[in-house]
Amino acid sequence: MGPEGMKKLNSLCYEGAHYLKEQLLATGRFSDPFEGYPFLKEFALTPMCDVAKLQQALLDAGFFGALQTPEGYVTFCVTERRTREEIDSLIKVIKEAAL
Repeated sequence: MGPEGMKKLNSLCYEGAHYLKEQLLATGRFSDPFEGYPFLKEFALTPMCDVAKLQQALLDAGFFGALQTPEGYVTFCVTERRTREEIDSLIKVIKEAAL
């Protein structure tokens, strides 16, 4: 992969991760402890719901996410392989889950 391929790869990661973060915050189930800090494809949020139930709901729907850190944050990551439709599906699971 050349320089242009790396730029495209990073752009896809950046756009997907920033979209996911925006959508997660809009659910009202998370807050941003690092507001204003830059990130590429991985980020952490403060959950305002039961993390175990969140993780189980995601797992039941085929998603691996919301890994909890020792500080109590949950982490998410979006790679270049994830589509907008997949991200929207993850958001739908979180919105509809009984957390």
